[in-house]
Amino acid sequence: MLKAQVNILELEKPSEHDAGLSILKDSDQEMMSLKRAMTEQERVQKQFELKISHLSDQLTKEMDKSKLLENQLADNLKKVRMLTTGTTTLDHLLTVGQCPSSNWGLDFQGSTSKSAEETVFVKGAYRLQLREIVH
Repeated sequence: MLKAQVNILELEKPSEHDAGLSILKDSDQEMMSLKRAMTEQERVQKQFELKISHLSDQLTKEMDKSKLLENQLADNLKKVRMLTTGTTTLDHLLTVGQCPSSNWGLDFQGSTSKSAEETVFVKGAYRLQLREIVH
């Protein structure tokens, strides 16, 4: 009877072997979940590296474009300054040796006579008569 009780107790008692197997299964599951997490982290890291590379390329292109536009702006400003200087020099050359009442050149203001400022309207019939006289 004592032997039967010992056998029953042994059956009820979880075996050390089963406990070791469950610990191994748990550790294997943890290991698999860690591997999956690492794989996911590597995938995300590669995506970010690709995005950084793409953004770096875009930055380089935009910086080159910015430098080109700055150079074009500097050239245009230089041309405007040259043009302004050129017109001043041209005005000076045109006025050399001319009387102050000269009415031509870049500073031409138009006629100052009274007749040029007044508008004269002519009737159509009068125009026809003039045509007949001229022809």
